[in-house]
Amino acid sequence: MVSTEKIFYTIVTAVFAIFTAFVFWTVWTETLIKLLNKNDYRSLIFNIIGYLIIYSATLIIIWGGFLIVRDTYRLSIQKNFINRIEKLKDKSISNEEKERIRKENSKSLFSVWVNGLKWLAMGFILFIIAIVIINL
Repeated sequence: MVSTEKIFYTIVTAVFAIFTAFVFWTVWTETLIKLLNKNDYRSLIFNIIGYLIIYSATLIIIWGGFLIVRDTYRLSIQKNFINRIEKLKDKSISNEEKERIRKENSKSLFSVWVNGLKWLAMGFILFIIAIVIINL
């Protein structure tokens, strides 16, 4: 019997492959063929490089988002994080204590988001580089 996890990954891979094929087909038909017909090989090369960078940047941004969601989930199931959230609901705790707990939670969240945010920033920088290359 095939596991549901294997079916899920097969479907995700198929959707990803179809999406990629549509993106490359659109780039080919809407941009690259027109440049090829104009014999504008310089722009053609810059567009190919730029679109490959854009595609890579998209994958990097997706990865960064995945890391943020995954790491946030992993933090949310940790016992000490759950305990701090429960303490915040306690009305007998002073405001100073609640503020301290909020700061701890914020530090914990930021610490798990840093890795994903680095990937997101790298993806956006690549987007800017690709736009510059395409417009050369």
